[in-house]
Amino acid sequence: MTLEDWVVEGIKSGYSFRGKIEPQVDGAVGILQMKDITADYYSFDYEQVDRSSAYDFKDKYILQDKDILFVSKGANNYAILFHQQAFPCVASGTFFVIRVDQSSVVPEFLVWYINQSTVQSYLAERKAGTYVVNLTKGDVVGIPMRQVDYAKQQKIGAFVQLHQREQQLITLLQQSKKQVIQRQLINLIENE
Repeated sequence: MTLEDWVVEGIKSGYSFRGKIEPQVDGAVGILQMKDITADYYSFDYEQVDRSSAYDFKDKYILQDKDILFVSKGANNYAILFHQQAFPCVASGTFFVIRVDQSSVVPEFLVWYINQSTVQSYLAERKAGTYVVNLTKGDVVGIPMRQVDYAKQQKIGAFVQLHQREQQLITLLQQSKKQVIQRQLINLIENE
C-alpha cells in the first residue's frame, strides 16, 4: 500500500511563482514559503507570512484546513499540517499539498507518519538534484504506508498534537525564564 492508495482527495504542487514574490502590507492572500516553517518543523509562523493581492489565485490553490504541506525541495522533507487562518493562504511551489478524505484518514496521523525515520529514509534514497535536491510527485505518492484503523489514527494524532503543544510550551517557558534572568542581571548592574 502506498500514500496514493490512502489519499482520496489528491496530491498537487503548490503555486509556481514566476520571479520573486512581492509582498504587500495589506495583501489579502498569505503565501506560505520555506522561510515560514517554525524551527521545530511542526508548524508555520503565520504572523510572518508574506501576503499579497498581486496574484490571481484560482480556488484550487487556496489551502483548506488540515491540508498537509510536504516540503519537496532541500534537505528536510517533512510534512506540516496547515491550520486555517483568518485570511486565505496558498502554498508556494516548494511544497506538495496533500489533501485527504478526513472521514478515513486523520491528517495529524499522516503528518506524523510521513515524518518518521522509516519514511524519511525512503525519501532520502529518492532525492535527486545537484544544487538543490528535490523529490518528485511520484516519490511522494509512492511512500509506503501501513493499514492503520481510523480509531488508532485518531489516538496517535491526538497524542502527537499534545506532545507538540508541550514542546512549544517548554520553549516559551525557557524563553521567558531567560528574559527574567537577563532583566535581573541588568537590574543588578544598574543598581550598584
